[in-house]
Amino acid sequence: MQFAGTYPYQMDKNRVPIPPGFRGAFETGGAVSTGTEPCLVLRTPEAFEEEAAAVNALPDNDDGDEARRDFFANSYPIQKDGQGRALLPLKLIDHAGLKKDVIVAGVGKQIEIWDRATWEVREEQRKAARRAIRNAQAASNAQGS
Repeated sequence: MQFAGTYPYQMDKNRVPIPPGFRGAFETGGAVSTGTEPCLVLRTPEAFEEEAAAVNALPDNDDGDEARRDFFANSYPIQKDGQGRALLPLKLIDHAGLKKDVIVAGVGKQIEIWDRATWEVREEQRKAARRAIRNAQAASNAQGS
């Protein structure tokens, strides 16, 4: 499943709604974890296994060991309440700086949960990155022609 769209919600205690159209993808579980950005990442069971395999394939050296520790120590099984809200560990909420207003964003094979103010501040950065990649692709295609 490809997740898409941006959904504004309010966090209730440590619970954030999973958008109704996405809930079926998490019927058999999944994981919530920190990412490399100030947000949380929700992965389906399949996407979590794919990411775990990539992390496990990292070199057996200090950096690989640290990356494995970071990924697995900051990943938790998704727990949902009866209303389809994901229960988030406080450690993860602190990592992402989540307050009351959040954005749940579909990001392809995963879902990200951002503090709404952080998401909004970074909007131009996201657009600039998209433009830069498109321009680099266009330049590469023009050279290959």
